[in-house]
Order: sequence, then C-alpha cells, then structure tokens
Amino acid sequence: MGEGGGLLLAGGGAIAMAGAVLGRVAPTVALVALLFLVPLRVDVLPSVYPATLFLCGAALARSPEILRVLAEERALLLATIGLPSWILASMLWARQPLFAFGLVGKWLVVVVAAWFAAADRAASPRALVLGAFAAAVPHAAWGCAERLHWIAPIGDPTALHLRGISWLGTVRGRALFWHPNRLGEFLEQMGILLAGAGLGGVLPWVCLAGVLAAGAGIWGTGSMGSAAALGGGVLLAAGWLAVGRQGLAGMAAGRARWITAGAVVAAGVAAVLAFEAHGGIGSRRWVYAFAVERIRERPWLGFGGGNWSLLVGEAPLELSRFWFRGHAHSLPLHVWVELGGVGVLLLVALFAVPLWSGVRRLADVPAEWHGVGVGAMLAVAALFAHDFVHYFLRDAVDGIVTGVLLGTVVAVARRARPETR
Repeated sequence: MGEGGGLLLAGGGAIAMAGAVLGRVAPTVALVALLFLVPLRVDVLPSVYPATLFLCGAALARSPEILRVLAEERALLLATIGLPSWILASMLWARQPLFAFGLVGKWLVVVVAAWFAAADRAASPRALVLGAFAAAVPHAAWGCAERLHWIAPIGDPTALHLRGISWLGTVRGRALFWHPNRLGEFLEQMGILLAGAGLGGVLPWVCLAGVLAAGAGIWGTGSMGSAAALGGGVLLAAGWLAVGRQGLAGMAAGRARWITAGAVVAAGVAAVLAFEAHGGIGSRRWVYAFAVERIRERPWLGFGGGNWSLLVGEAPLELSRFWFRGHAHSLPLHVWVELGGVGVLLLVALFAVPLWSGVRRLADVPAEWHGVGVGAMLAVAALFAHDFVHYFLRDAVDGIVTGVLLGTVVAVARRARPETR
C-alpha cells in the first residue's frame, strides 16, 4: 500500500474511532452526527463514505445497549436478520454466489443503523430534530442552486449528460449525491420526519423551515417520486396529528374518521399528480417486463443475491442503458428477481415489524415524542411506497437514514408506559 493508501486508511480509522468515542460517551450526539455525515459522499476508502465508517464505530461501542434492546424486542431482531440471512442462503443457488456478499453488506448497514437508533434514550427529541435540519438544509440549498444554474454540477459534462443530470439546458440538482434521485429520497425522509416533529410541537418553526427547504431541494432534483412522497407524507402527518393521540380504533371513529380519510385522499391525489407529471412509468416498462419474465422462471427462490446485473447482461438492447444495469427501478421487483417470493416477504417484514411496533404503542408515548414517531413512521412508509418505482439501496450509505428512521420508531415506541410495551 502506498503513502496515499495509508493516509486514506488512517483517515477511515479516525472516522470509525470518532464514531466509537461518541457512541460510547454521547450516543445521541453520535446519532445526530451520523445524519449529518450521510450526505457527505466523499470517498474515504474506495466506495466507502464517512457515514458508513462512523456508524460501524458507533454501533460497536454501543453494542451492550443494542444487545439489551434486541433481547427485549425479539420481533425486531427476527425481522431485521431475516432478509440478510436469506441473502446469504441464496448463495447456494445463485449463478454467481460471491455477488451476495455485496448485497448483504448493504442491508446490514440498514439493520445496524436501525439497531443503533433503537438503543437511543435521549431525554428530548430536540437534538434529533436539529440534526435532521442541519443535515438536510445545506444539501437542499445546493440542489436548488444547481437547478437554477447558480452552481455548476460536479463531474464531467459528458457523463452528466448521459446520466440525465444535465440535459438540454436543465440541471437536476444532486449536491454531493451520485444522482438526483438519491438526494430526493434523502430529503423526502428528512422532510417528513421534520413535518411530524413540528406538527407535534417540537421546534415548529425550525421544522417548518426544514420542510420548506426539503421541498425546494426536491424541486431542484426534479424527482416527481420524491415530490409525491414528501407531499403525501406531510399531508398524512397533518391528518394523523390532527386526530390526536388516538390508536387505530380511535382514528376510525367519529370525527377522526373524516380527518383520516381526508388526509389519505389528499395524499393519494398528490401521488397521482406527481405520477402524471413524471409521464407515468416511461422507459421503466421495459425493465419491469424483463423483471416479471425472470420472476416467472424462479418465483420463490430467485436467481441469488446481487445477481441482477448478470441477468441484465443477457437482456435486449433497451435494457443495456446504464441506469437499468444495477437495479430494476423497483425495490419489490428487484428483490423478487434476486431473492424470490420468500425474499419479498422478508423485505416486507423488515419494514413492517418496526412500524407495527410504533402503531401499537404510539398513543402512549410522552407527548413531545408523539410527532417524532409519526414523522419517522410516515417517512419510512413514504420511501417504501416511492420505491415501488425506484430502488434506494444503490450504495450501503443510502440505507443509513432509512435504518435510523426504523430504529427511531422503535426507540419512540419503547418510551411508552411500561404496561403498554
């Protein structure tokens, strides 16, 4: 290893060590710092970003507390280890078994981020809210500035044109993210979290500014899916919190039912308008048809974790476009092709079990955490809905925010009165 490689390795070790120190002495500060690092997509090691290294150190230092949480939340443990375990099992029938290691590493980052956040015991949600604001706003502003031609996008102009980032005089903002859609998904999750927290009474003016910044940043990306996710998520959060601290039964009774129905309808309208503005599924129809054909060949087991790119290499010319080579532009279809119907069920469980934990207990958590729990739940649900036509986990770092939100739902639910836990 040369001098440059040694410096990079030392830098990566320093970031992991910083995560370990903060994870041990100030875990809430570590959680906030993790959110702030996620958008800093600068290689520390080849294809390894600061946030991933920081998470590894912080989670390792926090492992005793994480293990205690998992011992108490056994459903969370089973739901989060199911999909990674199935990915490793798919090596037995995969066309290229070694590709499964890359995929399992990505999902383990989601899982570890969820575990780390679930173990947080902050007395107040303010630090989390301020961290989400500080993480989202600068990159939202950067994306807007690119769209307005105030800042030139980083990268080779030819490559930017081929990737649809700079096209016929229009620039889709991406800040330090590889692609505008990744910035959009980051902002939609942060924006919905802030909306829930602000509507729940936690730093409402800060949250309002953060939601507006996220919306502006998503405009900068040109991502209609993220626009629908943010708009629908904010509307649902407003409806949910207008109903008050009621459980599912309370939301379906009396005046609450009309508020709930109105929020759902409004969110649906926002999604439809965004879908029409996007022009429908467009060229995705080719890759979806290809994915369905592969699913019919191996409906239950799939072709093995990480093996999508091998299948696309044999596809017709229209699938050779580079943005179809790495993923199916649909999270459920991609998982179904690689991991079969069993993998899809485990994927749903990974998302649904933490969310159900929140739904069951949210009415009994302290008031200042109620809106945060609603925002975190809806942010995850909105991302999952968006990813029926997208795939969020291109790099391991892309899953950190989603994992943190899943863990935050559990951490909020664990603050419920003991008799409801």
